[in-house]
Amino acid sequence: MTGRVAALCLSTDKPTVMFSERPGNPGSYAVDNDYTTYSCTNNTRGRPWIVIDLEADYLISEIILTAPNVGGDDRNIVDLVIFINSVIY
Repeated sequence: MTGRVAALCLSTDKPTVMFSERPGNPGSYAVDNDYTTYSCTNNTRGRPWIVIDLEADYLISEIILTAPNVGGDDRNIVDLVIFINSVIY
């Protein structure tokens, strides 16, 4: 063993805040660990965003995003930017 830990989904059921949720596709669907649901913004312009509060500090070595293929459109993640921040209040 090299000291690596098995993959763990830290975001499951964590609180989310999302830019302009589309009705029926809330931010909580992004972290429900159910591949039949998906979150979606109600925005056609601008840069939509989602914040997932992991509720603790973690050393993160890998991020995996899964995008749904909605209506045959495979262009669901475009110009993706990931910010990782630890905020102390």
